[in-house]
Amino acid sequence: MVLPLYLNRDSDKAEFRALHAQKEAIEKEIGEGLDWQELPGQKRSRINLYKDQENPADESNREQEYAWLLARMERFRAAFVPRLRLLQLHAESGSGEIEDLSDEE
Repeated sequence: MVLPLYLNRDSDKAEFRALHAQKEAIEKEIGEGLDWQELPGQKRSRINLYKDQENPADESNREQEYAWLLARMERFRAAFVPRLRLLQLHAESGSGEIEDLSDEE
């Protein structure tokens, strides 16, 4: 099972790099390590959280899997939404390159 976050309008990778600069803090907030994929040559980047599944076709654990997914989605939202809002405000202000925004939180 995978929980992805796509950064779709990130052709210059500025959003990805700004978030990646806060990797340690973000992973600490989420409570798990993430797979950070810049995806060079593409207009998007991706950040994934994986959960091993013994047998994806086995529906006996669906309720627990959904609970896991919901809990991680809430953690993703808490960790990424404030940072992405700051990045959006920064981009809208037209103040140049995005830097590490950890001091602005």
